Amino acid sequence: SDPAGSMVVSVGPGLDGSLRQTSSAFVASVEEQYRGVEISSSDTASVEGRPALLTAGTAINDRGAELRLYALAMEEGGHHYMVAGFSDAGAVEAEKLSARVTEIAQTLEAAG
Repeated sequence: SDPAGSMVVSVGPGLDGSLRQTSSAFVASVEEQYRGVEISSSDTASVEGRPALLTAGTAINDRGAELRLYALAMEEGGHHYMVAGFSDAGAVEAEKLSARVTEIAQTLEAAG
């Protein structure tokens, strides 16, 4: 997370199936935990030349604050991972959140 607490990025295991299944499970999890989830982008991507799926959108937390979300479902070493970032939509620009998630995803790939 950043020092101001306005952005959090986490890395976790994905599902054994496809990257699409990992991405869909992430969206379902977000929909269970937040209100007003709107996915603005769901597309193929690449992390250090490896296939990935990008999911971006917004949601509303239990305090009524709008959050941005940006996540990459990716494969590394035969396993799927989800690198997901959440930020305060009013405090963090989308580009800053996506850059941080991508940076962490690239570090994970390089360490694999």
